[in-house]
Amino acid sequence: MKPRVYRFIYENLVSQDDIPSLLNRFSPDITYNTLVSIYSQKYQSLTRQTAHRHRSEDASSKYLQWYLNGEELASIAAKINFSPCLLARIILERFARLSKSEI
Repeated sequence: MKPRVYRFIYENLVSQDDIPSLLNRFSPDITYNTLVSIYSQKYQSLTRQTAHRHRSEDASSKYLQWYLNGEELASIAAKINFSPCLLARIILERFARLSKSEI
């Protein structure tokens, strides 16, 4: 894959919903699995870059309040563009007052 094609895909692959349109545009040269792999790399990078913000006391308290007020984990995660599983862990840490290693 040429670097400019990769950059175009990387910049335009904002969510999993973008995969079908990019697949239509670049098929058969680029496969579905390739697009999923690029999206996964991008998502992992974003998670590494932003995890510390979501773990802060202010942010985790806000997420816990949203959850206790009845908002679903999936909608909170979508709102803040963060992994639902990692968000659940942060909320559990905050709610149960456990350390990261205790969970």
